[in-house]
Formats: sequence, structure tokens, C-alpha cells
Amino acid sequence: VGSEMCIRDRSKKMQENLYANKLAETDEHTKKLLDEKEGIDKSLDRANEVFNKAKDVHQQLIGQSGNLNIVSLKMKKFLNEIPGLNNLIHSIERAKMKRKIILAFTIAACVLFI
Repeated sequence: VGSEMCIRDRSKKMQENLYANKLAETDEHTKKLLDEKEGIDKSLDRANEVFNKAKDVHQQLIGQSGNLNIVSLKMKKFLNEIPGLNNLIHSIERAKMKRKIILAFTIAACVLFI
């Protein structure tokens, strides 16, 4: 009877140890899962921040585009009201282009002669 009690006690202790080990493994696994969840939550928060900033920038760009369209329409109206100014602007642009071409040819000639 004494040895039977000893076997039962050992069996019971073994079961308790197995249960404690299983709990420890489960706790460790649960901790790892919770850490992973926390990392994913932080990543999602960062992604949401970036998305919100992008949305704000998009709205600002839409506003700027509207402002530029208004300015463009006003400039066109102004240029149509003063036809000589439009011709003056075009001749200034042509003169600038002519100077750029002459400068480019001069630099190219210098490079060829060196």
C-alpha cells in the first residue's frame, strides 16, 4: 500500500509538473502573440498617420491648384485686355531664346576648339 501511495504521489507530481510546464509554455506563447499584436498595432497607427498626412497634402494641393487656375484666368483676361502687352511678352521670350541659342553655340565652339 505504501508503494502504491508513493506511485500515486509521483504520478500526481508528474501531472502537476506537466501542467505547470504547459502553462508556462502557453504563457510564453501568449506573450509572444501579444508582442506581435502590439507591433502590428503600432505599424497600423504609423500607416494611418502617413495616410492622414497624405490626405492633408492632397487637400492643400487641390486648394493651390484652384488658386493657380484663378490667377491663370485673371492673367489671360488681363493679356486679352491689353493686346500690345501680349506681343511684348512674346518678343521678350523670343529674344531670350535667341540669346540662349547663341550662348549654346558659343560654348559648343569653345569646347570643339579646345
